[in-house]
Amino acid sequence: MSGKLELSWIGALKQWRKRRSIDGKRKDFYLGTGNGKADRESYERALTKWRVTEAQLNANGAQQKLEDAIAELQLEQRLAGSLVAKADIADQIKLLRDGASIEDTDAHRKLRAEVRRAVARNDFATVLEKTQQLVKDGPAPKEKTMGELIDEYLRDQQRRYEHGCQFPDAPQKKRISAGRLMAYRYSANYLRKDWGNEPLSKDEATLHALMKRFQLQQQDMLTAGTLMPNTYNERMKVMRHFLGWLHSNCIIDALPRSSKELCVGYDYKSSARAFDLPCIQRLWAGANNRFRLYMALALNCGYYAVDVANLELSHIQGDYIIADRHKTGVPTRYKLWGVTKRLLKQECVTTGRLALLTPDGKPLISHDMSRGNGKRWSKIDNDFAAIRKRLKIKGVSFSNFRDTSSTKVESINRALTDVFDAHKDRRMARRYIDHDRLDHNRLFEELDAAIDELERFYGLMLD
Repeated sequence: MSGKLELSWIGALKQWRKRRSIDGKRKDFYLGTGNGKADRESYERALTKWRVTEAQLNANGAQQKLEDAIAELQLEQRLAGSLVAKADIADQIKLLRDGASIEDTDAHRKLRAEVRRAVARNDFATVLEKTQQLVKDGPAPKEKTMGELIDEYLRDQQRRYEHGCQFPDAPQKKRISAGRLMAYRYSANYLRKDWGNEPLSKDEATLHALMKRFQLQQQDMLTAGTLMPNTYNERMKVMRHFLGWLHSNCIIDALPRSSKELCVGYDYKSSARAFDLPCIQRLWAGANNRFRLYMALALNCGYYAVDVANLELSHIQGDYIIADRHKTGVPTRYKLWGVTKRLLKQECVTTGRLALLTPDGKPLISHDMSRGNGKRWSKIDNDFAAIRKRLKIKGVSFSNFRDTSSTKVESINRALTDVFDAHKDRRMARRYIDHDRLDHNRLFEELDAAIDELERFYGLMLD
């Protein structure tokens, strides 16, 4: 024989041998006798026998590695801190069991029986062939449905939400608000209803057809008047966001070229509604001082309920509230009315981060994301609902206080409305500005004057 031998000839025993490390320990395999190192026939028989043994060892090793990986995941699942994390790990375990272990199908049972019969008659060539087929011809990975991928997408958004709760200053791409997560869950339900049982296709034409089908369904509902334009826009936004997630996670190779066109939104009438002055004065007279503070912050600073709930003690600096707006991150400074300062001094807590809490020390707004699409609870909105019911005022919301002052500021100086509302500033110049060294007095001088005019216009006073 020429060339390097794969097996070793042990002259003292007159046998062919192969050494292999198993679980860190050396093990010797003796594969048959012969007439010496030059006995080609005995070498080929021994080598064939080794191939069978090697295939079985590889199969057993792979199965052991699989079981070890599953055991590690099961331990990680028990230690996981959230239900979403536990469910995600359970999915990984299922994928390992379904895709990596040898199935007990009729075909595989037949193969194993053929291996046993070949071993009994020392037909090592057949043993090798059938064993390799048994090991290599494992079950094909199960293709995920679009519904399963939508569920994965929502779990990923849940992780972003949980990360943002722990790291509120994390980059926007790594966090998400509870309200946005609830919107994704709600709209994804409709996407799942249409796409849930569809297999994933990376073909652009098939993805386009799915998008077009869903878009036409929603458009028909819009035409029939059973869907509002803003709800339609939200569903299109989530469809595009989901496909973008598939693309960014390398699940599909490219987005359909028609994505932008299919997902274009509709303009719709603004829901902004300004109170008249007598209505504001009536609400003020019917409220206690705590709710009057909510009203004052909304009218004085253009605050939504979420802005009130996220007001921090550090934001209140003398005659001003200075803070980045909760939603947009835009730096703001609001000159405080006399009545707003008095109510803040009276109602704010003295320690901690948040300036305003419920009577039992909880945040004014909280979210329960553990079931369904999620549920939002707001002390501010609940208190406003009670006042509206008592005063028999219908068809208004807390955000209408902001709408009222925004409308008034627009009348005073239309150049100031975006500043008052703290809309997102998309100018490139913001990248090169040292905000710590801004001349706030000069920057907000005109807004201060407009806020003074608002104070005179409302004429709100404490008893």
